[in-house]
Amino acid sequence: MMKEKRRKFLISALGLFGSGLLVTWLFRRRLIRKLLFTFPDNSTVVVSHSPTEMDPCVLTSKQVEGPFYLPSPERNNIVEDKIGELLHLRMQVIKYPECTPVSNAVVEVWQADAEGNYSGYPEQISNDEWKMFMLFGKNGEKQPNGEYHVKQVSQTTFLRGLQRTDQNGWVSFDTLVPCWYIGRIPHIHFKVFVNSDEWINSQLYFEKEFCDNLFTTKAPYNQMGKCPLNFQNDAVFSMAGGNHKGLLLAPNSNNENKLTAIARIGIMKT
Repeated sequence: MMKEKRRKFLISALGLFGSGLLVTWLFRRRLIRKLLFTFPDNSTVVVSHSPTEMDPCVLTSKQVEGPFYLPSPERNNIVEDKIGELLHLRMQVIKYPECTPVSNAVVEVWQADAEGNYSGYPEQISNDEWKMFMLFGKNGEKQPNGEYHVKQVSQTTFLRGLQRTDQNGWVSFDTLVPCWYIGRIPHIHFKVFVNSDEWINSQLYFEKEFCDNLFTTKAPYNQMGKCPLNFQNDAVFSMAGGNHKGLLLAPNSNNENKLTAIARIGIMKT
């Protein structure tokens, strides 16, 4: 009789202990998301489209580098073995305010895949607050320029590449539409170097309606679903606010039913 009572007591105690761990875990995840990955709405954010080839050039807005930058290999097809909505991205570098093309400039791009993962870093953590928090805590470091960078942990290189502009200032990349991840709406990072000097570091974006439709209808994006963020509460825009010029892409399907987008990057030496 005593053994039976003791067994029931132990089972109850273990059940309470397990429930306590579960509650602690859930609370910890919510607390981390609230403190580190939730940003207040900033109604002052305005993001304009990149001008077309027929539009006047604009001075493209600069943005932060972000924590996942790594030097890229020279190539125009950066997809490797990743699956998602293929995107042919054309970029023209032009000098502002003259609107003249810049030849032999280096354009470097990097981005997340269709599940929010960056090459060089652990995959399947894009929507896990605790794993993302631990990655930043263990491998993150502040750079001399004030940027926060996460040290590389793997040798993967997908969705990273660089090209040199032709005589008319153009480069092109075959890539994928990126997915969102904790704290960020979908975006493509880019840098432009002229004579080895960095002239601009920024990011390109997509309309939310376009992303929501894609992320609910096509694999593997639908594993993440609709992005819970918008321009007003994205981690970068919510802190910066203001008018961000020339950063919004307008993808279209070409005659081969492939998605294409154009970005004209206006740069000026400061």
